[in-house]
Amino acid sequence: MHWENAKKNRGMETVANGPCSDIGANISKQSRTSLRKIRYLGNTNQGGFGFLMAEHTHNFVEEYDGLVGFGFDREGDENTVAYYLQKFSDDAHMALIKKRMTQEELEEVFNLLTRLLKTHLSEEEYHGYFLKDRE
Repeated sequence: MHWENAKKNRGMETVANGPCSDIGANISKQSRTSLRKIRYLGNTNQGGFGFLMAEHTHNFVEEYDGLVGFGFDREGDENTVAYYLQKFSDDAHMALIKKRMTQEELEEVFNLLTRLLKTHLSEEEYHGYFLKDRE
């Protein structure tokens, strides 16, 4: 499906490309009723399509009762980043802030997330933890 036609469909989301560029080619024939179409972006001008199971959680922000502050120690810094990222990605917050962000800010966030995914996740981890397309 061509991107210009696909983005008109409901539920279309754009996400960062992970360590591989042919993700959509390896998806099994699962029930598509609970799947959302996504576009994979990479360092090339070509995009492909795949499917993503809706299995995301944000429990940490609901359960964490420690210090939210940065610069005291590594564990606190990790917890603060997790807390901020989960708060930032809340659906109501994203609906508000994404409309206010400049194109450059959107690109900056996208590029940071893409770089972190490519740097710190193997292809298997990318599929299992980020895309959640592996059982």
